[in-house]
Order: sequence, then structure tokens, then C-alpha cells
Amino acid sequence: MKSAATKMTLDPKRKSSRARELEESLRSKIVGQEEAIKAIASVYQIFLAGMNPASRPVGNLLFLGPTGSGKTRVVEAVGRVAELVPVGIVSSRDYTVVGRVAREIGLRSLQISEGGARIFDPGTGESRWLQAMAPPDSRSVISFLDENGLSFSAVDGDVLATNTAEIATWNVTRITATSLTPAQAREIAARFGTLPGIHTAVIVRIDNGDWMVDFTHAQVSKATAVDRYAELNGIAPSQVIAAGDSFNDLPLLDACGLGIAMGNAAPELKAVADYVAPDVDEDGLAVAIDEFVLPRLAG
Repeated sequence: MKSAATKMTLDPKRKSSRARELEESLRSKIVGQEEAIKAIASVYQIFLAGMNPASRPVGNLLFLGPTGSGKTRVVEAVGRVAELVPVGIVSSRDYTVVGRVAREIGLRSLQISEGGARIFDPGTGESRWLQAMAPPDSRSVISFLDENGLSFSAVDGDVLATNTAEIATWNVTRITATSLTPAQAREIAARFGTLPGIHTAVIVRIDNGDWMVDFTHAQVSKATAVDRYAELNGIAPSQVIAAGDSFNDLPLLDACGLGIAMGNAAPELKAVADYVAPDVDEDGLAVAIDEFVLPRLAG
């Protein structure tokens, strides 16, 4: 008697419940490694199907990326704080980047971008407060940078421009001069910082040591952003705890009730901080949250 053979079409995109559970678990804990997470889930699916050689390991996996990729401990610590109080990223980067990072780590409260020029909802991208530079001021800065052959980026409305031709509306919230020497950064900041309509801030990136200068409206800084952020959240600036690592974070820490400096922060920042955390590479922010922030929130 012949048995009937059953044909089965295998779907390479289909995953078992165990593979899906692993993928979701990794995604909830690891940030900025979406392709790696999918690759791990695929390898695990092969293992579950019994298709890998029994004498070999399931796989050898390396997580590669810039400093900060997949900072599991930091993300978990930030998540614990976000369950208790609003948590906002305060950055000079444009709002699309800040919003993406906020969403990836599960932050739903208002965020601050462009050196304090924009406070926005990361879910909708809607600005709750925004202050652009006066067009004559932004044109003056960019003309100077162009004439001196200095690279820059500028946030013009929803566009991140890297040359003058890309600036269409001149609704510029932030200009950043990049790849400067320390002397250039200080000289340029001093030159434009005396003008009535412009605020300047020197920045030193901790990942590559690049010196930069941020230009915003005279009434815009990370300090003024804290005041407006606190008002929008119905609290006083003295109830805000902030962490920073560069020169442009000095006004931020001064404006808050408690300030945290990272271990690899500028010495000037450590001098005014209430708490100095370990370096960023040592998950310093997570340590600061566990040892300094959460105990105060619990109290």
C-alpha cells in the first residue's frame, strides 16, 4: 500500500513563535542594531528547524557600530526613569535625529533639539516651541563660514543643509561650524557671540575630539530650553536633573536643580556638577541614574 506524499512549501520569511519571541526580546533591549537583531533571529530559526550541522555552533556573532550602539544598560536605566518622570534628550542635533533616538528607546515626552531652538513631540514631530534665527544673522554666519572655507550644517525648517544652495526658507534654527581647531572655535564663538541677535556655544565631541561652534538665536540655549521645557511640563527648573559632557552643557547644568557630568566631560563641566559619573564607555549615565537619580526620585 502506497502512502500519499504531502507537498509543503517553505516560506523563508516565516518564523516560529520562539524565534519571534527572541527577536522581540532583543529589540526591547538593544538600540540601533535592527539588522543584527533580524540576523540573529534568522540564525536561531535555522537552529530550531534542525538545519545547522550538529557539530558546529549555531553562529558566531559580532555587534559592530559606533560608540553607543546597543547600549542595553543605559537604555534600561533611562526606561526606569521614564516610568516615573518625563525624560528628554537635550541635543544640538536636528529634531529628526533626536526624535528617532527618543522613539527607539521608548521616550514619549517632549524632546529638545537644535541646541534648545526646538521643543517637540517625538511621536508626531510637532513643535511645541521653536525659535529661528533672524535671516540677516543666519546669512551673516553662513557667509563668513563660506568665505573662510569652513564646513557647516544648518537646520532650515525640516531640512538639514550642508551648503548655502540647500537653504531655501532661511528659517534657520541652528548652524554648526564643524572640523575646527580649538583656536578657531574660540575665535569664531567670540566674534559672533558679541552680536545682539546671536548666541554661540563651543562644543567638543567626546567620540572624535572634533571642535565645533553652534549658532542659535540670542534667546536660545540649552539653559533657556530647560526653562521652557519645565514650563510645558508644569514643573520648576529646580526640579530638573540634567547630564552633560561638553562646554555647551555648562548653561544646562547651571539652569537645573541638579547637574551630572560624565567622566570624560570637560573639566569646566565637572567643576560645576553635583555628581560626576563614570565615562560614557563605562555606561556612566546608567550608573548616574541608578546611584544618583533614582534614589532622589524615590525619596
